[in-house]
Amino acid sequence: MVKSVKFKYFDLVFFNGWFSVPKATFVISEETLEEFKKVAIQRYGNKRGVLSVAIEEAIKDWIKKTKEELENAK
Repeated sequence: MVKSVKFKYFDLVFFNGWFSVPKATFVISEETLEEFKKVAIQRYGNKRGVLSVAIEEAIKDWIKKTKEELENAK
């Protein structure tokens, strides 16, 4: 059974009692990934979910920066 529950910022999809959140796969260089992991662990500690938090923060920062650049280019 698949059930979708809507929240303010995201949807949870339940499949047989388990839930899933949106996921994305990216291909980056090993060097970039290792440096990213190192900095994320320095900032947030070596806990579960640290990379997800750091990746989301990085994407949000990139979106904000790019939107500002596009606005200033007009």
